[in-house]
Amino acid sequence: MIGKSSEHGRDPSSNLGRGVYPKVYKVYLCIHKHMETNIRLNVDIKKRLDLMKVHSRESYNDVITRIIGNMKKNIDEESLKETIEVLSDPEIMRDIAEALEDYERGRFIELK
Repeated sequence: MIGKSSEHGRDPSSNLGRGVYPKVYKVYLCIHKHMETNIRLNVDIKKRLDLMKVHSRESYNDVITRIIGNMKKNIDEESLKETIEVLSDPEIMRDIAEALEDYERGRFIELK
């Protein structure tokens, strides 16, 4: 929001056509660090979130943030475990090497 004022305390916009410009501009910035919103929850979901609180004053935002963080961590760990399993299985690695060699030599069927 920009507020305009002049030395004389009058509205400077009334003088714009006469070649007189305001002497001072006051700038007001409104910055929101966190935007908030409301969400609707089923009563059962709210009860489940209440049970997941670490302490009674923990916000639902903190509970949900923690849940999402744990989900991502679990997904990353599971993906890493699966990758290690594949890389440490000699038979699977031989099959992958064979498939790559077949592809490079053009020995494949294109599916449509």
